[in-house]
Amino acid sequence: MRTEDESMRTLEAVLKLASQGMDAAEVSLSGGKIGLTRFADDEVHQAAELSRESIGIRVQSEGRLARIEIGDFSLEAVQSAVRQVKQMVQYMPHPDTPTELPGPQKYLPTEAFDPETEKVGALDRMAVVGRVLKSAAQKGVKASGYLVTASGTLDDGADGDAPFAIANSKGLVAYHPCTRATLSITMQGPDGSGWAEGSGFSASMVDADTIANVATQKALGQKRLRSIGPGRYTVVLEPAAVASLFEFLAAGCGAEDVERGSSFMSGRAGEKVADESVTIHDDHGHELHRGVPFDVEGVARRRVTLIENGVIRDPVIGLASAARLKVDATGHQVRSALFGEVERPQHLVMAGGEGSLGRIIESTTNGVLVSRLWYVRLLDPRTLTLTGMTRDGTFLIEQGRVTTAVRNLRFNVSLLDMLSNVEALGRPTLSCGMVVPPLKVRGFAFTSGEGA
Repeated sequence: MRTEDESMRTLEAVLKLASQGMDAAEVSLSGGKIGLTRFADDEVHQAAELSRESIGIRVQSEGRLARIEIGDFSLEAVQSAVRQVKQMVQYMPHPDTPTELPGPQKYLPTEAFDPETEKVGALDRMAVVGRVLKSAAQKGVKASGYLVTASGTLDDGADGDAPFAIANSKGLVAYHPCTRATLSITMQGPDGSGWAEGSGFSASMVDADTIANVATQKALGQKRLRSIGPGRYTVVLEPAAVASLFEFLAAGCGAEDVERGSSFMSGRAGEKVADESVTIHDDHGHELHRGVPFDVEGVARRRVTLIENGVIRDPVIGLASAARLKVDATGHQVRSALFGEVERPQHLVMAGGEGSLGRIIESTTNGVLVSRLWYVRLLDPRTLTLTGMTRDGTFLIEQGRVTTAVRNLRFNVSLLDMLSNVEALGRPTLSCGMVVPPLKVRGFAFTSGEGA
């Protein structure tokens, strides 16, 4: 990715053009480089490298804001974009509550850049994947999955690229170098599949052998599958399953949604909605997250407590909501390719205990172990009622031991009810982009089996 010196020179040059004749202006740099190796049925079927950068230019005039983004860094393209965005802002409606661009910020820096990970290429990834495929062949399972290495903030999903450098005419300047690596493996055995994932800001943090072994053990453990009927069960959720559910909790924590009445937080500040053991923060500075210390507007990210000891606390707040509510912004504005400008926590952390997943299983007389969930859908944002299916390893727990694999089950639960029924929490780990513990909950509702 671009060095800090390169980034600052680019920002300074474009900002000089953009600020002329405007009340204020902002320029940001987004993107980076990503390398992807996909494999399926014990064969590599895709190896790709993508490099993409863009310049975002935002101007302010008489309380109105307009923004344009281009991928061409040539002087001619930049000059054309500046002219366009200055014309655009003249036709924007005057907002009821004007939003001012932020001034200089104090950021909590995070160490998230590994130069060796930035150098990883297709052959390096192939060496890791080759080891996974060899392990699968030796153990009689078929491997599928992907290995991603990246530098910068280029997004490979639907959220859009976030800025890694930003400056405005009010003196705000920010830069954050970052890298990441993720290995996701699904092993297919004779009777079922198993999945595991590992990620970190450095490729050296991703232990391919351990990830492959965990996925293999789950796949081979699914022999003589049993069916169990609908009902409420004591369930042990592995971190990946918890993260799949918390994705929907995160989507409802923005101040605008709370004010609109469409959030589970709406009208409930200070209300107890979960067990006292449940505390959830958004914390980019957590050692497992090491996130970008500013949002798309350059506002410094703050650690925000969403739920504390089961009680609803504070939403996350972007600049527009902060101006409207006359409070300070928390640095959580997100520019989504699907949803546009939204406020959203992106670095969820749930407090847990010190015990392992194994200890939680040992403490369970009768229950169901859920490895992972999929096709999770939101039915009611106010109660966070969700439905979905188990996947890649669902097992009975009997007398503190994992015994028999069971067929996948459909569930229908209120996340708030589930968090009110927490019986045990394990040690938090990074899973699917969130730092969450394994959870043991009672009364988890399964409504039907696979195929029903």
